[in-house]
Amino acid sequence: MTGFTFSKTFPTSKGAYSRNLIDTAQSDAFFLKLSNMGDKILYSTLLGGNDADYGKALLSLDNNSFFVIGSTSSQNFPTSPDAMKKDYNDSAKSDVFISKIILEPNDFKTDDNFYICNSAIVKLSSILINSSNSFGFLPYTYKWSPSIGLDFDDVAYPNASVSFSTTYSLTVTDSKGNQFFDSIEVNVINNTKPIVYGNILVLQGLTEIYRTENILGVKLTWICNGGDIVSGQGSTDVTVSWKNTISGAIYVSYENSYGCRDTSEALNVLILGNNEPKVYIALGKLIKCTSDTLILDAGPGFSDIVWSNGILGRYDTIFVSGKYWYKANNQISKQVFSDSVTVLSSPSPSKPIIKYTDGELRCLATNVTYQWFYNDLEISGATNRKLNKIGNGNYRCKVFSANKCGTYSDYLIINDSVVSGIENNIEINTWIFPNPNNGVFDITNIGLYNHFKITDVLGRLVYEMNIEDSFKIYNVDISKFSKGLYYIVFSSTNKFSKQLIYVQ
Repeated sequence: MTGFTFSKTFPTSKGAYSRNLIDTAQSDAFFLKLSNMGDKILYSTLLGGNDADYGKALLSLDNNSFFVIGSTSSQNFPTSPDAMKKDYNDSAKSDVFISKIILEPNDFKTDDNFYICNSAIVKLSSILINSSNSFGFLPYTYKWSPSIGLDFDDVAYPNASVSFSTTYSLTVTDSKGNQFFDSIEVNVINNTKPIVYGNILVLQGLTEIYRTENILGVKLTWICNGGDIVSGQGSTDVTVSWKNTISGAIYVSYENSYGCRDTSEALNVLILGNNEPKVYIALGKLIKCTSDTLILDAGPGFSDIVWSNGILGRYDTIFVSGKYWYKANNQISKQVFSDSVTVLSSPSPSKPIIKYTDGELRCLATNVTYQWFYNDLEISGATNRKLNKIGNGNYRCKVFSANKCGTYSDYLIINDSVVSGIENNIEINTWIFPNPNNGVFDITNIGLYNHFKITDVLGRLVYEMNIEDSFKIYNVDISKFSKGLYYIVFSSTNKFSKQLIYVQ
């Protein structure tokens, strides 16, 4: 909306073009954007010079672009460098003005909206108590709710430190008992902790490619010990030349547009001087649970690799107990045989199902012990079958059998009154059929998502597709790749799900 005001306490937002009335004897035009419910100021600015300015009409180009049309008697009315006309014609009368306002994300950081990194400290304020906006009669008393994460709940500007987004309610009471209300959002910007994918067994002097996930708007910085980054610094894929040393490590750091940072765990690399045939462990342990992933690695420098269980290629994903070895050709085309390793696998509990009703989550598994997770972080002490909702976000439960083997549930995504789940939680019911399969399968009922990709368990991309029709059956063929486990990740702007595919 637009109009004009003589008020020196007219509410404006932090991202405003102008927050102060230049001449209190004259009016300024204003531009104001409200929430859909009309109960919150999303953006507010004054617009004018040292004389009378009036906003009279508004044209919306889209949700964040607007033309404000009005009249001005101000000789110093703000104009842009490329304006059709910058000079004021007649100070005794007025000129028409047309101002284009384009709102960007930072413009919405209003007095009652805060954006912080996880567990950072922010000083709360409100448009009710900001020094340039006076309401009621002094003195005031204050009450903030909830008190979680606040150092004090009865002061004007408390410090808040929370690990998940929280909306605080503020009640301001003046000396005559009048009360004013506001709600203040503290939005916690969580980086997705980066993961580095690539070979952990390499040969001295040779190059290897390492990857991480592509996340929009994130700055990447790679760090490498024991090797040199040959190309790709700042991108999702880097090429590393490993030096003449025993071991090395590579990791990546993310920084988003809010300055929030997170760094991956180091991917430790063993640098080999030669390529003796030996079975290495790329991921997991030889003594394992059936739900654990174990990947054996033949190491670098071999071709025509055949594992004892018939799997072809450098890596072999192991599911059952047994003795494993491989035969291959070395760099001079001589057939060689590796040593062998013995795998012992213990049974894991069945995948649990979690349900959500009236603020309470329940894990539908019995004769097990429990551990709950919120946004992929373990909740301390949350080891019962039931859990009260902490806030909107992603929940899952891990159950353990007597032999300490554990199995995760699928994610349950809670967003206000909208609850969605994965596989057994009904609302997200994407079908992959058949699964297990021979590398050829169908995907259907992808209503919530607009993209999916398939990676191997080391994070290497093997297939991806944009989803144009959520009711279409998509046929996928990854049969040219090795047998074993693959992840399929469905995603949209604010939702995701991850499922396993077994190619046999």
